[in-house]
Amino acid sequence: MLSSRDTILPPRRDHLFRTPLLALALAILWPASAGAQMAVEYYHTDALGSVRAVTKQVNGQWQVVARYDYMPFGEEVPPPQVAQPYKRLFTGKERDTETGLDYVGARYLRPMIGRFTTPDPAMTIEKNLVDPQRWNRYGYVLNNPAKFTDPDGRVPVPVPVLHLERNAAVRDSVYYTTVALHGVVAATILDGLIGAVLPRDKQEQLAAVGSAIFGMAAPLELPAVAVAGSGLLQAGGKTMESGAANALGVAAAAESRVLQSGGNTMESGTANALNKYFEVTLDRKIWGRALEALKKDAGLRNEFHGRILRNGNYVDANGKLIGNIGDYLK
Repeated sequence: MLSSRDTILPPRRDHLFRTPLLALALAILWPASAGAQMAVEYYHTDALGSVRAVTKQVNGQWQVVARYDYMPFGEEVPPPQVAQPYKRLFTGKERDTETGLDYVGARYLRPMIGRFTTPDPAMTIEKNLVDPQRWNRYGYVLNNPAKFTDPDGRVPVPVPVLHLERNAAVRDSVYYTTVALHGVVAATILDGLIGAVLPRDKQEQLAAVGSAIFGMAAPLELPAVAVAGSGLLQAGGKTMESGAANALGVAAAAESRVLQSGGNTMESGTANALNKYFEVTLDRKIWGRALEALKKDAGLRNEFHGRILRNGNYVDANGKLIGNIGDYLK
């Protein structure tokens, strides 16, 4: 509201012409060929957010112009011999070409030794007492770079767990859309390619893990049987052998084990089992708030009684998946 003492100044004439004149100057000075030389590049990332490949269109054909492989803490394999044109690499963070350090926000990370160059600015005694890895104020993601990332250099967070049920839903959608547009043959080929990074079942997960060993696309979720055991279940063959099938069945049964059925509060035993599966040390109340957030997101009342499985899945009485509690950790 204007008072009697306020003065209204007339608009300046140069403001009226500044924007059109600037646009005209850019149109004259900007090279006509600049727009024609622009190219769109795509960064392909893994579950950690690390850039694994860069593609762009060259002479009308899509080509892979860069590939990257990393040691657990981000060191490139093999080490680059020349300066890299692409800066965002491990977990999507920008890498300084002169020092080789990754800019993680609050601190810089030295991938060669897996340590930050400065101490943790957000250390708390309470968390250190329950997780000894936190006492090392220079440590990166509790020395577990396959399970955690550090978005801002302050607090490690669990990598989102991607689930086979969601992978299957995505692939079905892509498959039937491709069938309608390009036919069954094209849809089958595309589904096979997507299966390398979005496995729909345990058998495809094992195949994807084997492919990753030879530098191919890595799966987005490691199977429990591959983590728990070090032996190869099956080599070759068009059909699954009984031993491999039994091992996969045991792993699937372990992941689907019910930790808690019903109840409005998270039990201590359930929280401990979830901590063990996700390799974290979170308080029971944090898991309880994550469960409440999941129910709210699914449109369920807090009094709803579902089942909590070992892998964090929350299902109804009929076994239908509602969501995963791990996705709602904050």
